[in-house]
Amino acid sequence: MGNRKVILALFALLVALLPPAIGHAIENCKVKIERRDGTLLVSAKNVGANPRWGFMPGHQTSPFFNEADCFKNGKLRKCVLGGPGTAERITPPDLCTLYVADDTSTDCAAYVKGCVPGQRKAAGAGGPVVEDSAGVTIGILLDATVNGATGLRQHESGATMRFTVSHSSLDWSAVGIVYFEGPNCAGRAFLDITREDDCEDCIMLPGAEINDTLYYASETLVEVENESFLMTTTEQECTLNADSLSFDPPEGCCLSDSSGGLWSLVETIEDLGDLSPPFTIRVGAD
Repeated sequence: MGNRKVILALFALLVALLPPAIGHAIENCKVKIERRDGTLLVSAKNVGANPRWGFMPGHQTSPFFNEADCFKNGKLRKCVLGGPGTAERITPPDLCTLYVADDTSTDCAAYVKGCVPGQRKAAGAGGPVVEDSAGVTIGILLDATVNGATGLRQHESGATMRFTVSHSSLDWSAVGIVYFEGPNCAGRAFLDITREDDCEDCIMLPGAEINDTLYYASETLVEVENESFLMTTTEQECTLNADSLSFDPPEGCCLSDSSGGLWSLVETIEDLGDLSPPFTIRVGAD
């Protein structure tokens, strides 16, 4: 009887140490099309290690672009298929159904509501993009002439900004002042922009650019009293201003200020100082 108890205890211990059985099911797979820019947003529950997506069952081979941020505690939330400016990010499956899998589960299918079935161009095949000298994609191409082009860059957060580019220059369609709630251009950042007052029917809110750093406006409005603001200017002009606090290239000129209002909170900041000319257009990006 004693030996039997020992055997049963060892068996229970071995069972406890065994890995989970293969075949758990991913649940609640959903795909939403972001209305403002067409980004496909994927969500799911009960997801195991190495989540992947594909447009056919059994062929989920592609990782999610923002997996590090969107996959936590067994859940996918607002996962995207491709990076900013790529066709993968906004291209639905031919049959409007996306499949999700991980290392141990069966397929989970999600129908893309609002999708129209039909053959698509392969992701990146025929979608012209603007690149810098190192082949880094700046954004998708909107229009081009022999003298220059316009494009659209989208951060993985969904924030979007328009730009103009030539062979040697890159300019952003943005304002040149960012306000801060604290002194010395510290604390939360804001833009003096509201949809109601400045951009009621805009498809995207304007942003700001300070020496190659982009500050994207958001829909979040905050009643703020700021103490300083950052602007683009030369070091000489900055030091001549009596209200200047500092000049710290490449950030710009920080000045003291006491104003405020109901302003747009900057929720996304992107440093693009590494982009370098010559800038080129490429069709059929990978």
